[in-house]
Amino acid sequence: MIRHIVMFTWKDGTPDTIKSEVLAGFEHMKKAIVHVIDMKCGSDQGFAEGNFDFAMIADFADKAAWSGYRMHPEHLAFVQKFGALSANIARIQSEIPH
Repeated sequence: MIRHIVMFTWKDGTPDTIKSEVLAGFEHMKKAIVHVIDMKCGSDQGFAEGNFDFAMIADFADKAAWSGYRMHPEHLAFVQKFGALSANIARIQSEIPH
């Protein structure tokens, strides 16, 4: 199984309405893209200084499924619409045991 993790910090001045749209966009992709086994996301709770603002974790059966998600039109549209909102972003794909 492949676990895909994305964390990012919002650019200054990003309105809460846009942040809500991003959350809704992830929820939409979870349902619309067949390659996604599970996807969870949410805002940082502010427990520690220096954290990213938002994180998304998604699971895929294998690299081919992750690649299918990455190139899926719904994901590409999401990135096109919201990708420029992050001031800082980190990504990782890790193999995890089932």
